[in-house]
Amino acid sequence: MASNTSVKNSDGVDIWYIFNSSTKTARVTCRGNHYQAYSNEYSGEVVIPSTVTYEGVEYSVTSIGSSAFAYCSSLTSITLPEGLTSIVDFAFIGCTALTSITLPEGVTEIGDYAFYVCRSLTSITLPESLTEIGYDAFYNCYKLYEVYNKSD
Repeated sequence: MASNTSVKNSDGVDIWYIFNSSTKTARVTCRGNHYQAYSNEYSGEVVIPSTVTYEGVEYSVTSIGSSAFAYCSSLTSITLPEGLTSIVDFAFIGCTALTSITLPEGVTEIGDYAFYVCRSLTSITLPESLTEIGYDAFYNCYKLYEVYNKSD
């Protein structure tokens, strides 16, 4: 398993991953060993691809890992890929400029504190596949007034 390796997305933005060679899956992660060293790594709109190629091997992106986007206070929008199954604890904690998010069908869990203190978040669309929302996943999301289910 490789650790914290970046691959550019279609917009030329370096996205950091941990690759699992046995399952051919990738988890988006934070750069380095701790998110605090690289908070604000991402800004504006970020697109996470559904697959990434690393060292000639294609991997499916299945998870947004712990603290992957922690405290990216200038991140305003994120596009998550089809095939994503989980958003782990603290994934978007402190993304205070993030305004809305649509979780793709297939996501089954949102971890503890995943969107904690996302103070500009006004709407979220949840997939029918969602079975678990972690502790305080949306705590201090003061403006979150619209929660949609994709079946609505």
